[in-house]
Amino acid sequence: MDSLLDTLRSLGRGRLLVLAGTGIGMVLAVAGMAMLLSRPHMTALYSGLEPAEAGRIVKAIEAMGIPVNPTFDGTTIEVPQAEASRLRMVLAEQGLPSRGGVGYELFDTDKPLGITSFMQRMNRLRAMEGELGRTIETLSGVEAARVHIVLPEREEFSRSAPKPTASVVVRMRGRAGLERKQALSIRHLVSSAVPNLKPSAVTVMDSSGELLLSEDDGPGLASARTDGLRVAAETRVARAIEQMLVARLGAGNVRVQVAADVETKREVVRSQTFDPNSQVVRSTQTVQEQERSSDSNGEPPVTAEQNLPQRDVRAQSQGQQSSNDNKRQEETVNYEISNVARETVVEPGDVRRLSVAVLVNGTWKTAPDGAKQYEPRSPEELQRLTELVRSAMGFDQQRGDRVTVDNLEFVELAPDLGPRALSDEITETLSRNIMTLIQWIILLVLSALLILVGLRPLIRRVFPAPEPAPVEAAAPALAGPAGGAMPQLTGPAAAAGAAGAAGAGGANGIEGEGGAPGLEAAATPLGIEEAMDQLIELRTVEGRVRASSIRRLGEMVDQYPDEAIDILRSWLYEEAA
Repeated sequence: MDSLLDTLRSLGRGRLLVLAGTGIGMVLAVAGMAMLLSRPHMTALYSGLEPAEAGRIVKAIEAMGIPVNPTFDGTTIEVPQAEASRLRMVLAEQGLPSRGGVGYELFDTDKPLGITSFMQRMNRLRAMEGELGRTIETLSGVEAARVHIVLPEREEFSRSAPKPTASVVVRMRGRAGLERKQALSIRHLVSSAVPNLKPSAVTVMDSSGELLLSEDDGPGLASARTDGLRVAAETRVARAIEQMLVARLGAGNVRVQVAADVETKREVVRSQTFDPNSQVVRSTQTVQEQERSSDSNGEPPVTAEQNLPQRDVRAQSQGQQSSNDNKRQEETVNYEISNVARETVVEPGDVRRLSVAVLVNGTWKTAPDGAKQYEPRSPEELQRLTELVRSAMGFDQQRGDRVTVDNLEFVELAPDLGPRALSDEITETLSRNIMTLIQWIILLVLSALLILVGLRPLIRRVFPAPEPAPVEAAAPALAGPAGGAMPQLTGPAAAAGAAGAAGAGGANGIEGEGGAPGLEAAATPLGIEEAMDQLIELRTVEGRVRASSIRRLGEMVDQYPDEAIDILRSWLYEEAA
């Protein structure tokens, strides 16, 4: 410990201040880097939030004691990745994020006794709007929905009540638009959930301001609705064709354009056709009538004449006889002539004709010299692509559909979707984590500097190395250039030289004479002063001093005795001061 204190005293005030500042800076840098690396990895909990909704979520997360980081625009909230799943469940239990407004949970809280009937009706209306908005948001492709319901009150002494109305605004995800069939479904959903609300009284529009369904069917609205139906039909067909071809050609290698001719009016046609050549028995009626009557009285009356002999009794018995026979047969057959009754309804938006144009890119082959060469696609492949397009669009030759598939070279090359090289993946990984790697490298460098500059010398000072075998007393004999004995310094210079040599040998040890040559002699007084300053400074340096260096010191003292005495005298004066 004494040697450490002596070393610190010998450094001087300026060096101690520099060393202290460097140490404090290194400690602060290591602490800051450690704090930066110890921060948890943040991930997005929710995005696309309203500022008010994001504020409620941040307040709830801070109440749990979990770090939260809202983005600069206030629409995205970031939390530690390990806590994201648990936070979503906890916030869902608290009804956050609400998004669609309050629902029937509005009635779960206790209400004061002084609530009025108007407030109760408004709460019921708010709950109904919120529940309908949530239900609409569960539909595929719908990101957010707002529902506004108007339930007018019936005035006193009025026989009829005003009709309720509703308005729905829907925002879709991405660039997808709200289709007409989805708007009709939403209209019937809202009308079925509100009492006495007719479907025609529900207005549906999307976030871009396009009116899809309304009670007013004016000419301008009909034209706008027709345009919307046409665009929706074209988008639907183009998306289906592109999804089919991208799987074969790759992304960016196909362009699809669809032109649809849609019906703009509603028409109902009823027709009935009779076929006289096609008869069918409808009913048959048969009447048979047969009547037969006979009246015969063959026995004579009982008289006395019957007792007389020689009387022809047979003749008398055949006196009165009558007979009547009547037959009638009638048949009626009713025939029905076959007829065909047709009713054709043409709705606005029905596709009357489709024209599809598909442009595909060719292939690129790599030559042996590394150059890329464009190759068009074969006619057989284009024919197969045409068949795929016809199947995807629902081709109908009777309505005059037309399909054109052509192969031309694109100006911009399509991106390569093949397997990526290992070097590209490594480069992307490094570029994505470049800041983390820089932080770790700086931390390692600072740690190494702290160990080499601060801890290692301190450990060596506290636990010094064992001293070597003692050398012979006082100053060693200094050999001259010719190998003879060199005269020693006398007086104060000799004493200072002996003390310096003994201190150097005792603190650091002196190696044998087989070492490398030491410092070369300087040719000027300034050179010897600098060389001796360096030799004297060796007392505070770790390691050992070679014996050859001590001999060199003797040679320089022998060559410049006056300068050596002046230097030693100045050192003595500095120590005395």
